[in-house]
Amino acid sequence: MNLLLHTSRKTQRGFSLIELIFVMVISSIIVGLLGRFLLLGVNTYFFLDKSKEIMRNTRLSIHYMNRDFRQVRQTNGINNATAAQFDYWNYEDKHIVYQFDDHKIKRNGNTLADNILSFQFRYLKADRHYLQTPVTSDSLKFIWNVAAVFTVSENSRNKRVDLLVHPRNY
Repeated sequence: MNLLLHTSRKTQRGFSLIELIFVMVISSIIVGLLGRFLLLGVNTYFFLDKSKEIMRNTRLSIHYMNRDFRQVRQTNGINNATAAQFDYWNYEDKHIVYQFDDHKIKRNGNTLADNILSFQFRYLKADRHYLQTPVTSDSLKFIWNVAAVFTVSENSRNKRVDLLVHPRNY
């Protein structure tokens, strides 16, 4: 009986320590590579999602400025015209203020777009010459076009945006 136990143990062979270590190393390499690809996919998703949000906000701010600047009441409705702020009354007698503050474009204090590196309002006369900013109160009546030029920073890339609007009410 002793002989029978002894031979059955020799025929029952397990894994050696070297084989176990070898399988663990190969498994670790495979799991590490899969983890890197998964992490790359997640990072790409968040990168594109942030880029999409920045561009959506930029397009939204362009839409609002284009729509609102066309509704300026008349030249007597403009209160203030500087490089960083355009303050006016629209034809519905609503007070509208666009301003650039702390890398953000704001409309009546609400943020429309952020990640703005540079921003400038410029004002053109009917003869296409620029008025000097800030526009003095006696020169506000000469504003024929409103231009907004700004640079958006999108994940270490910069995009320049130009908008030129002629208010339709004068």
